[in-house]
Amino acid sequence: MAVFKDFNEIEQKCWDEWKDNSMTLPKHKFSSRKQIQEWAYQLGIQPGTYLYKKTNSLGYTPRPWNDLIEVRFQNPEDLAFIKLGDMDEQDGL
Repeated sequence: MAVFKDFNEIEQKCWDEWKDNSMTLPKHKFSSRKQIQEWAYQLGIQPGTYLYKKTNSLGYTPRPWNDLIEVRFQNPEDLAFIKLGDMDEQDGL
């Protein structure tokens, strides 16, 4: 399983600033941090323009039954691109 670290001061500032460009993903989709990084790379999202951490839908300390990964993006366009891609998959395109 992926081990998620605490943010340093700069990362924490970005995490707070990027709260409006956020999405959550089920943790079971990724077995490592490397898989998250590869997922972002395949989408064309550059390193340093996103941060991720383990969370849950209620915003509290993660619980085993509600494991999610929250990803926050520097650019709202990156989030929009991902959401549009998800809609295409749901429509069977």
